[in-house]
Amino acid sequence: MEIVIIGNSSPFPGPKGACPGYLVRTDGANILFDCGPGTVAGLQEFCPVEKLTGVVLSHLHPDHAADLFVLGFAMGLARREGGLQGPIPLYLPPGNTKRFASLCDAFGNLLGFYQEGFTIGEYGEGSLKIGPFTFSFTPAKHNMEAHLVKISSGDGVLTYSGDTGFDLELVDFLAGSNLFLCEATLDPEEDHPSHLTAEEAGILAAKAGVDRLLLTHFRPGADLERKRRDAARVFPGPVAIALPGQRYRVAK
Repeated sequence: MEIVIIGNSSPFPGPKGACPGYLVRTDGANILFDCGPGTVAGLQEFCPVEKLTGVVLSHLHPDHAADLFVLGFAMGLARREGGLQGPIPLYLPPGNTKRFASLCDAFGNLLGFYQEGFTIGEYGEGSLKIGPFTFSFTPAKHNMEAHLVKISSGDGVLTYSGDTGFDLELVDFLAGSNLFLCEATLDPEEDHPSHLTAEEAGILAAKAGVDRLLLTHFRPGADLERKRRDAARVFPGPVAIALPGQRYRVAK
């Protein structure tokens, strides 16, 4: 299993950058996690849209979901032009299908067209399968419905924080992760209940005993080396910065 970083910025992308978007792939399956501004353009460097096999959103904040409406156009056109043989699953957090439908209506009654490319559903706290991947979810500590996502295959286990504040109750869910892709939005002097500092990301990773920590979700211009050092002080394993265009192997 491999994760490709499409975008790592929030709440807006820097020059030539993108907000959160991550491609996870193995054995011909291609899953897109989150779809923030700039994701669709960056995705096509690594995977044609018609080769996607599923899309999973951690939550519907614009920095994680705005490009979903652009991707909907691409998938609908791919279906009509024959590149996409059938709709692919799009999974939203619980209670968000009506919210998504309302947004589609606000943008000009687009839901019907988007449904040519997507089968729209919601995940819960149980597990689901897309191709060779098994997904599980747990609620994040955030200011709207948001979830952490764990994806497993025969290769390994990847867990993605989405957006979350610090909560030691997340440790059990993180346990067993070969790679933990975790937000590190805040600087040390900041205190916000819906996001993490790099040090807090490191603490969660250490307490869960994950193998590797990959930091993401940065404001443009953030001191990324400082964030890496902050996490490395409290997490004994390898710490890296998720950089657009980089690929990271997920293996046991």
